[in-house]
Amino acid sequence: MGTGPDGLLGAAICLVAISLPGFLLLLGALPFWDSVRKRPMA
Repeated sequence: MGTGPDGLLGAAICLVAISLPGFLLLLGALPFWDSVRKRPMA
């Protein structure tokens, strides 16, 4: 069994794995953001 990616490749994979879920949530919420922002209760 080999080892995982090291160095810059491993760092890039980890960076994408950590930041991708938050970025996808942001992209998913953007279409609804304007309607939520205009509500008086928000």
